[in-house]
This record gives sequence, C-alpha cells and structure tokens, in this order.
Amino acid sequence: MNLYELVTDFNTYLSKVPNGCLYIANAFRNNDLGSALQAIRDFSEGALWLVDATELLNYNDINYDLPMDKIQYFLEIINVNLEEKNYLKVADIFEQEIFLFFNDQKLINNLEC
Repeated sequence: MNLYELVTDFNTYLSKVPNGCLYIANAFRNNDLGSALQAIRDFSEGALWLVDATELLNYNDINYDLPMDKIQYFLEIINVNLEEKNYLKVADIFEQEIFLFFNDQKLINNLEC
C-alpha cells in the first residue's frame, strides 16, 4: 500500500466511524445484540488499524495526532460494560462519547504524493 492509499483509507474509515457508533448504539437499544456485538468487533479492529495507520503516517512525516490513550480508554470501558451486560451503558458510550470523539477528528488534507 502506498502512502496515498493509506491516507485515502484512513480518511474514509475515520469519516465512517461516527455513523458506526450510532449504528452500534441503535442496535443495542433495539435489542439486536448480534449485530451490535459484531459491529463492536469491527469497531475494535478498526480502532487498532487507525492506531497502526497513525504510526505509519507519522513515520512518513504526515503528522496526525490521534489520542491513542483515549481510544484505549474507550475499548476498556466498553469491555467492562459488556462483561456486566450493561448494554444500554455501552449504547450511551458509543452515542455520547465515542461518536463525539471521532466526529471531532480532522481528516488529512493537502497530501502530495
């Protein structure tokens, strides 16, 4: 994958995360547990990919500050609430915290490859 593709994929994924958060919250609220849990697995894998992609971007002098500690916090709090089967709390976290966090992230612009 070249740098241009990485940035394109990064921006595409980053722009889809907020809607994914709302999808997860709604799935939990509609008692669609299977869809919600699959979407959380996808979210977790995607979040880890974003962390890896950010490291690659920064290594290639495309400075992007993605607060990795915040992502780790989200993953931990989601896991705790899932273990407690507190699905409405998980829905709230996705809708109120994770949605806002990713909605505030800026896309990478002005890349010359």
